[in-house]
Amino acid sequence: TNIAMFKYLLIILNSFFLFISDLKGENVIHSIVTYNIKYDDRSAEKNSWLNRKEGMIDLINSISPDILGIQEGLLHQVDYLDTDLDNFKYVGVGRDDGNKKGEFCAIYYNKNKYRLIKSSTFWLSENPSNVSIGWDAALERICTYAQFETLNGKNKIWVFNTHFDHFGMTAREQSAKLLIKKIRNINTDGEPTVVMGDFNALANSKEIEILKREFKDSMEISEKEHKGPPGTFNNFSPKQKIAKRIDYIFTYGMKTLFHEHVNKMLDNGNHISDHLPVVTKMKIIY
Repeated sequence: TNIAMFKYLLIILNSFFLFISDLKGENVIHSIVTYNIKYDDRSAEKNSWLNRKEGMIDLINSISPDILGIQEGLLHQVDYLDTDLDNFKYVGVGRDDGNKKGEFCAIYYNKNKYRLIKSSTFWLSENPSNVSIGWDAALERICTYAQFETLNGKNKIWVFNTHFDHFGMTAREQSAKLLIKKIRNINTDGEPTVVMGDFNALANSKEIEILKREFKDSMEISEKEHKGPPGTFNNFSPKQKIAKRIDYIFTYGMKTLFHEHVNKMLDNGNHISDHLPVVTKMKIIY
């Protein structure tokens, strides 16, 4: 009888602690994905947007993200995803004019799970509030960010989605420093944060080292072993080993449960984009 009573008490205590952790939001899992979708270069060849876009929707639906940050999307691509992905809304602007022109770093979020609190975009340059090209960069580069709250109000997270310049080494290093400075100024309470995107930089580069002084690399801290190829850039080469890692999800105040580079191909054997999506599952740490 004493043993039965002890087991009963353990069950009650366990239920109580689960209830408390639910109240704090610890059991909410956030599926967060970054994906460079490759801009529509109007090519009529096998890797054209027209040949890839339906496969991309299928891939994203199979991953089932809660929050998806894309890079390189032009307005019609952003709108296509917005129309064909159910239950998602997005924030973001084109980098060429701060409105609809040029590539977006759009952030899509599941409207059945989150409410948007605030969002904005800044340029990776010496003049981040205005449309501008920074340092030795070849092009305008941006970071779009948003603060979300789960509909039950238990979790708040900041998401920063960016695309560093492919050409300017100084620009990438300075962009990393600017990103840290802006995040500190925007997220003044130090709330859980995700920083993701195409950084055009290898893991041993100066710019990635700068970011890792402030944030954790979700691949390195994942509780489950990383799945998929070591790299993310496939260059539309179906037979090439994918070793070049330039897309990352960094985090602060969050525990990474799962990390994967998803290498799914179209039925014709071609890649869906010249990058693989980076998929994570995360919980907030209290």
